[in-house]
Amino acid sequence: MKHGMTSESARRARLTGNELKSHFFDTYTDEQRELLEKITLVSPLKNNQARTIVVKSGNNYQFKLGKIFEIESRVKDYVNGGKIIIFNENTEIESIILSTDFLKSYAFKETLFVARKQHNWQIFHSADIIELIQSKCSIRILSTGRIKFDFNHYDTTIKGIMTIEYRPESHKRSFVFGAHGGNSGEKFRDLLAEYLLFTEVPI
Repeated sequence: MKHGMTSESARRARLTGNELKSHFFDTYTDEQRELLEKITLVSPLKNNQARTIVVKSGNNYQFKLGKIFEIESRVKDYVNGGKIIIFNENTEIESIILSTDFLKSYAFKETLFVARKQHNWQIFHSADIIELIQSKCSIRILSTGRIKFDFNHYDTTIKGIMTIEYRPESHKRSFVFGAHGGNSGEKFRDLLAEYLLFTEVPI
């Protein structure tokens, strides 16, 4: 669906990220925060799935900040206050974090994933995103222990489209998983829009 830019949508585009998310839920979801039935999805949901939603509105996405047991359980040592992470077995990590269970638990837990593109919202199926990541991404573990998802885009590789890293600051001391840094969230959304079917509605 294509929609023209109105003065009202321009005003909404100036809202903060949290305000935009709230506006989406107020406009497009019911009391249970599920997508309204009147919104016809380009690709219908299967097996009467609930129309549950996670919304991202900025240029960088944070999926999880906190404990990620599957990663923490494989840490051998936190060096220099956690600035460097040493793992017991790097070979296991790729299969773990590219698994459906991991991606669904920590990033795409709801049925639908909604991301803002300028003055519109793009609505994707989370299952489609997981399948795309599994088919297109490889995992790279840096000497610092940062875990990078590299996206194999035709004959090129887009490095670090998503990252899992440890935040050693005293008020955090936890792992963060996201498409963050250098507008990675927007780059990630661009790739989703290129490869996957989505439904578009105005802000």
